[in-house]
Amino acid sequence: MARATAGITLLSFSAFLAEPARAGIFAAPFSDFYSSQSFGPISLDTGGNIPAPYGGLTFLDTDTLLIGGNANAPEAAIYSVDVVRDSNGRITGYSGPASFYANVPGVATSTEENFGGIDGGLTIAPSGVIAYTTYSDNNLGQILPGTTNPAKFINLTELGVQASTGGLNFVPVGLPGEGRLKITSYDTDNFYDATVSYNPDGTFEITSISEISLQTDERSRGLEGINFVDTTYPGFNAASILLSEFNSSNVVTFEVDENGNPIVATEQEFITGFPRSGGPEGIAIDPVTGDILLSVYGSDSASQVLLIKPEPPEPTEADNDPFDDVTPVDYSSGTGVASGEVSTGNQVYSFTANAGELLSLQVDVTETLPGIAYFNDDSVAYLYNSRGEILAVGEDTATGLNSRILNYLVPESGTYYAAVTTAGNNPILELGAVNTLLGFENEGLGNLAYDFSISSQMLSETARLFDIALAVDPTNPVGNVLIDGNSVLSIDLNGSRNTDLTGPLTINLDTENNALTFDNFEFILQFAEPFASTNINDVLNSLETSTITAVIPPDEFVEQILFFEQSIPGKSVPEPASILSLLGVGIWGASSKLKRKSRY
Repeated sequence: MARATAGITLLSFSAFLAEPARAGIFAAPFSDFYSSQSFGPISLDTGGNIPAPYGGLTFLDTDTLLIGGNANAPEAAIYSVDVVRDSNGRITGYSGPASFYANVPGVATSTEENFGGIDGGLTIAPSGVIAYTTYSDNNLGQILPGTTNPAKFINLTELGVQASTGGLNFVPVGLPGEGRLKITSYDTDNFYDATVSYNPDGTFEITSISEISLQTDERSRGLEGINFVDTTYPGFNAASILLSEFNSSNVVTFEVDENGNPIVATEQEFITGFPRSGGPEGIAIDPVTGDILLSVYGSDSASQVLLIKPEPPEPTEADNDPFDDVTPVDYSSGTGVASGEVSTGNQVYSFTANAGELLSLQVDVTETLPGIAYFNDDSVAYLYNSRGEILAVGEDTATGLNSRILNYLVPESGTYYAAVTTAGNNPILELGAVNTLLGFENEGLGNLAYDFSISSQMLSETARLFDIALAVDPTNPVGNVLIDGNSVLSIDLNGSRNTDLTGPLTINLDTENNALTFDNFEFILQFAEPFASTNINDVLNSLETSTITAVIPPDEFVEQILFFEQSIPGKSVPEPASILSLLGVGIWGASSKLKRKSRY
């Protein structure tokens, strides 16, 4: 099952940057006790990597990791890979590529051809049988030792488990509820407690099952993997359960009762803000060190294994000078390029620009390396002036997580700066009408090599700049738009400055509905009166005098807006002719994190 792409989100740039920084991916108080390291995707002995997305994972023995690939698909399989350890026993990587271990499909029905496969649950039962959960057919599969296909399935729907799982695990020896089976439902956020009886061959039957609702009004959890920790783990004062929440990108923990079930009132966040290109899936405990391993469900290289160590993170020192260690970039020929690497910190570039230039800044990742939490091309670019005022932020493009700031109109001649970071490295700001960059927290979660480029073009004589305001507050513009003919060159809403989630937009004239629409962008400008002319320039000339309602279908946003033409730097105000969007494609908006489309 594919997980669908997330949609546009409306977020204020200022509000986002004002969020307090957090240490890596861990929530307090665990951020003082734990650190992480990405191992990235796992290579395969037949070439390439284990097929994404990844499902559950578990240890076959002390040095062999089992992990699901092609999760949620009938072709799903378990792969085995040997781990390498340092002198303290901690895993540092893999000894070689993974190899096929067993098939883990779901169960086909007469009405469902694409019946799914392994999801977030993979474990070794006390009898030695491999057990796994399947999505979306809601079954529990069992594989006998030494075989490569399921020997038995249990239809969980028939037992009252609401479709569909989800994850599973047995409570380990020595913890409350030892030997009981736990199951999660992805779709309903319910948790199930079961008892089992074993057959002579080691397979098992579920003899009783009860439901505990973990549903909350605050969010859709999307429950997946399950595992348990005791009080030897820092920050845990009682035996506790860990649960992956794919939909919220969190791993949460609850203290458990005498049966190993979560005590709802004790919930805490353990991990927050998983990579936007994937979400937490399976949870395993290293039998040698007790370290926690998480599988990440994502596409291609976004599928990875993350090691969680009960060790304090390496101390970081904030970078309190956004103008130090600057690399000059010369784009006098029209384009300038510099290469760099960035992990937890940042790289800064300077360049001289002239008023009225249209600049595009781009980060092209040339190599993705394991970071402390991410293994993807998730970079962030900040553009600011010599006063430190943030002018634009680029995080995603329409096709990926590479950063690009597209078509920034230079307001005044002078020296400008661009900082490149990985996701998670929060800026240090002095908040105001224009936020001033004071530095970075130096807590980036990725690790990248990249090419940074600047290109410039001069605006044509027909280009026009408009401020945009809500009709209820006309003296307080919420952004501006730069257009040329029927092309929207850039959008700036509340300082978000076109982050190129859609690319340049083409304006379309809908005379039947008296509206302007845009390619690649679900946004409508509804005019109260019919167009006097079908000429696009005539329509744009009427922006300042028309009654216009901005609409995001079906009714996510409906507001009357106003346009006010402004001077383009270095030019006088031209004869009216412009357009666009009140709504920005918010800077942190459409992420490429994957979600199962059938689950929404």
